[in-house]
Amino acid sequence: MPNKTPNLVFSILLGLFNLSAVGVIVWASYRGLELSDESFYYLGYRYFNSSPDLSAASFHLIYGRFFSFLDLSLTGVRLLRLFLTLLASLVLYIGIAKHKAPASWPGRFILFNVILSGMLLSYTWTPMALSYNTMSSILIACVIGFWLLNLKSKKQAQNLCWAILGGLFVLLFFIKATNLILLPLVLFGELYWRYIQNSQKKRIPKLSPGSIITFVLGILGMLIFVSRGVGPIPETVDTHLQQLFGLANTDSTHTFSYLWNKYYTNAEMVFLKLLFPVLSILILYIFAKVYSRKSKDETFTWPIKLFKILGIIILLVFIVHNEYWKGGIQYRYHMLIPFIFGFVFVLLNQNIESEKINFIFLLGLLSVPVAGSIGTNNGLSAQILFYGVFVFLLIYYVIQSSKATWYTYIILGIMMLIATSQVISGTVLRPYRLSPLDGNKNKLYGVDALNNLKVDTAVFELSENLKSLKTIDSEYIFTYSGMMGVNLLLDKKPYSLEWFNESDDEKICLIITKSQITSDNILFMIPEKFPLTEKVISCFAEKGIDFKADYLKIKSFECFYPRNNTNITLEVYQHVSK
Repeated sequence: MPNKTPNLVFSILLGLFNLSAVGVIVWASYRGLELSDESFYYLGYRYFNSSPDLSAASFHLIYGRFFSFLDLSLTGVRLLRLFLTLLASLVLYIGIAKHKAPASWPGRFILFNVILSGMLLSYTWTPMALSYNTMSSILIACVIGFWLLNLKSKKQAQNLCWAILGGLFVLLFFIKATNLILLPLVLFGELYWRYIQNSQKKRIPKLSPGSIITFVLGILGMLIFVSRGVGPIPETVDTHLQQLFGLANTDSTHTFSYLWNKYYTNAEMVFLKLLFPVLSILILYIFAKVYSRKSKDETFTWPIKLFKILGIIILLVFIVHNEYWKGGIQYRYHMLIPFIFGFVFVLLNQNIESEKINFIFLLGLLSVPVAGSIGTNNGLSAQILFYGVFVFLLIYYVIQSSKATWYTYIILGIMMLIATSQVISGTVLRPYRLSPLDGNKNKLYGVDALNNLKVDTAVFELSENLKSLKTIDSEYIFTYSGMMGVNLLLDKKPYSLEWFNESDDEKICLIITKSQITSDNILFMIPEKFPLTEKVISCFAEKGIDFKADYLKIKSFECFYPRNNTNITLEVYQHVSK
């Protein structure tokens, strides 16, 4: 990195970018109530251990094991996510600093800010609360951090790191099992590291017995911790595997063919978006490469300078023309694109400058976000944003050896400024299934989980319409997952913690079959547009719940339905005995 004074100024500038993003996230944590996904996450954290069993997801269980004693409000869970994101950034930084940290503290501060900015990309389009995706992002950053730390540690510290890694991989298995793709990558990286450290290259690299034993002990220790109160370890693991296979069998959006088509279509879109700017930069690259080779004079650098200047101009035009500074769910498949182009640009520049690049190291970094993203039903360009820190590290490590200080600062500045803009606009102006947060000015009262949360007019009016139902002593609410927020507003339990939509008759019937909730303890809240089908009513009847005979409509009112982004009439049905 360049001399100390410019480093200091630049590091402070990057710190201000991240400080503004973190400040906005804290401010936003006290605003908005997302009625679908975020409410689903939070209800699972509150009732993961409920009796009778509500079929909580495994990631709900993991949250409960570590944080249920805190009894956090929704705002608290949001702030916990931010705290864990900052902590994971620090762990990853410490691991990297053991290997490739700059000598000066301003340079180290720049590296930390690059890492933090990449971690905050997960806020660009998702709900604010902790979710299985953000848990995966945090844990994977910690896995890489502790693995890197282990490589440069003494034997006892190495064993401790491997024990921690064993525990972290167990958590990844329960949160999102496809994340275990990372395990063979870490093992390959470990063996490769041992190989290059062996100067004689005569022995086949292998893990030490101490590392293997402590890794296994870490796995067993975490399995015991997670399984307590649930059942024996094999039963806990089997239950989780059944959930996974059940999801693949009952949810058409998680089949292999669906995911493959989704990923392919997404990759095609990204390729077409990048085609023209990448071709433009390739033409400039060929020109600069040819003319810089023609001269043996080392001072003949104008083709390289021209490539940098024109490349930066193309990057800026590309960003401005496509409005890549915008965040929000409607831009989720596009926000990664400028960073991909930025990586291609700096990679070509380093080739012109004749700097050697460790491609195995770059492939290793690139494999982490891909491994973390596979298995979800979002296109990869949206999902990789959860692991954007590794994309930022790719750009950072390619660019840091450039001979041109000004170029290094401009590229890193552009990347982090765009990231900050995406985070702030995605959090405030286009929050996930919410109106802009600056319009959320109505305080909610009466529910501990939501006290002092500021919401928009639509949610506030919904809470007012629901107040008359608080006196009904039904303990559970049956409603579609897109309206789970009504459970929070009424401070009642959901009928199930499984995700289901109005069109999921098969899944709803499976949930009804498993449920042990009695007929007179349920309040039905059903959108008029999506009434219970005859099949679902029949499934309830088989469990002794005669919806047509035993339930009366007691209230109906108009409210906002976030899943479909439209207003609906919500109908409330109460048991005749209440």
